[in-house]
Amino acid sequence: LWERLQPTASGELDSAQLALLQQAVARAKAAGMYLVIDIHNYAKYYGYKIGSPEVPVATFTDLWRRLALAFNSDNAVMFGLMNEPNNISASDWAGAAQAAIDAIRRTGANNLILVPGALWTGAHSWYSTTNDGYSNATALTSIYDPLDRYAFEVHQYLDADSSGTSSTCVS
Repeated sequence: LWERLQPTASGELDSAQLALLQQAVARAKAAGMYLVIDIHNYAKYYGYKIGSPEVPVATFTDLWRRLALAFNSDNAVMFGLMNEPNNISASDWAGAAQAAIDAIRRTGANNLILVPGALWTGAHSWYSTTNDGYSNATALTSIYDPLDRYAFEVHQYLDADSSGTSSTCVS
């Protein structure tokens, strides 16, 4: 959780949590693995949406700036900006994602960046519009990485409603 790694908005990363993350990365790399550091918060911090008065986009970009400095240009480490953003419009999310990419690149990091979409980043809903009238397919065309080292991340659950909550696979 973001809150565990950075307990105070725009504050220092928790040294114990960062050390655990660095140890996990080192162990996985020793086994020849590639890793994704993923913020598993659904576009929220302490329950407040990124881009809200409580969690301005600058708070999100500060987290990624700090993580990029910690794992700068380690080609075994990819940055997953956020797991399944939801309750945020596609255009607002695209703006937050772009700001995070910009913050990462300003550190000099060249890690691959995984950019999810809004609406839980569902493949099934990639062309569905959010409350701003934009879909991920439309809003995320604005994403720019000067190093062109990014990929869009989508999830697809194979149950009837694409939620991943049923034990019955329909596809």
